[in-house]
Amino acid sequence: MPTNTQLEQMVKELSAKLEAQTPQPAVQPVQSEPVTEEPSIEETYCPPAYKEAANKILGKDFGFGVEEIGSQEMVVVTVPDKYRDRKQLDAYLSHWKGKRKLYENELTRVNPNISFKDKQDRLAEYDAQNPDPVIPKDQRHKAMSAIKTVVDLNKWLLLVRQNIKKELATAKSPDEMPINSLQDELAN
Repeated sequence: MPTNTQLEQMVKELSAKLEAQTPQPAVQPVQSEPVTEEPSIEETYCPPAYKEAANKILGKDFGFGVEEIGSQEMVVVTVPDKYRDRKQLDAYLSHWKGKRKLYENELTRVNPNISFKDKQDRLAEYDAQNPDPVIPKDQRHKAMSAIKTVVDLNKWLLLVRQNIKKELATAKSPDEMPINSLQDELAN
């Protein structure tokens, strides 16, 4: 009966013979095509009559377009920041500042002996990675399938304008209201 070392020797010899008999294919580097991720939001054609209606009802400072979100075409109205509730924008900014303060407190809690210079360096790194607060856009959407004609679009745009007026009336004092086309409409 062969010993373990003899068996190992026989396995090595057999594997060497097997490798010698089987031809090795030439290994070529696989050229992979760069993977491009399709965006979930894609701008599509916006009829000029729709754009004209939006400019007439809301004003030129509002963003207007048709985007494909998922597999649905949507009409999108982007509300400019001057028509947004300042308290809501300040809340986003405060949240961003609060996260920085939590990071600063965490530095000293985890390492109470950290030097002032090291702390400032780490905060500078944090600020470099998080340069600006993320404030989402105020966008109002409506499915294109629900808008059959320009009249339907006008009804929806009037509803958007009415909702913005209500939000401005409850959120801002009269001296904070911007003076422009929507403000002129507020007088009516």
